[in-house]
Amino acid sequence: MTESYSFTWGFRSYFRETYCEEHKIPFKSKLDLAVELIQEYPMSNDEQVYVLVDSWYTGRKVIEACHQRGFRFIGGLRPNRNIYPLGLE
Repeated sequence: MTESYSFTWGFRSYFRETYCEEHKIPFKSKLDLAVELIQEYPMSNDEQVYVLVDSWYTGRKVIEACHQRGFRFIGGLRPNRNIYPLGLE
């Protein structure tokens, strides 16, 4: 039972694109890695998941991945970000 506790889950190693090219491994951006973690999280039916990120990860790709899984998203905003609630521009 974890009612009043929060835990981190999983991690992915990030490698620069040049390193990936040199070692012939597929390159994944930091946002791609974050989306993978969100998609692979083994959620049970009776829990509400909150994804807490810094401003680097607050963007459409990560927010939509959370929305698709029914996760709550909490993230900082950079001063140069535009937010369009309900897709309004």
